[in-house]
Amino acid sequence: MSVSIYGSGQVPVQVVQTQKTSTFSSNSSSFVDITGLSVTITPNATTSSILVSFNVNISANNGGWFGSQMVLLRNGTQIAIGDANGSNSRVTIDFSQNTQNATLIDNVSMQWLDSPSTTSAVTYKLQMRSLQSQTCYVNQSTYSNGTASQNSQVPSTITAMEITGA
Repeated sequence: MSVSIYGSGQVPVQVVQTQKTSTFSSNSSSFVDITGLSVTITPNATTSSILVSFNVNISANNGGWFGSQMVLLRNGTQIAIGDANGSNSRVTIDFSQNTQNATLIDNVSMQWLDSPSTTSAVTYKLQMRSLQSQTCYVNQSTYSNGTASQNSQVPSTITAMEITGA
């Protein structure tokens, strides 16, 4: 979905959003693309900033603690990551959950103001990895790993908004 809005002073704002309603799962210990959770925007000026925001719903198999990490990328390069500190992972989101006795699905979200300095198409996407080799899910709760009524299907989004000066 793409929308162009002209506010007061004729400052153009371009908004592009991808809505992911299907599920995704992975138990990879390496970062993998979250299929269908990317957005492409073409800035109107090299001085434009892009506000990237995402809301992702994540869960894992029942059975104890699990951890996952996510990174935000611009054209394949990680952005919105923490500073280097010893051997700590530099990531956008670090998430852990106790799934021992509950059906859990939680929302993680963030906003990042980026300056890509280009008028070429820019693609923002999310990648994730599992830290305990458990299967992590996007958009699906995991009660008994099935399709029972106790499970939920929910959407996730990634949005890019161009902001230009007056």
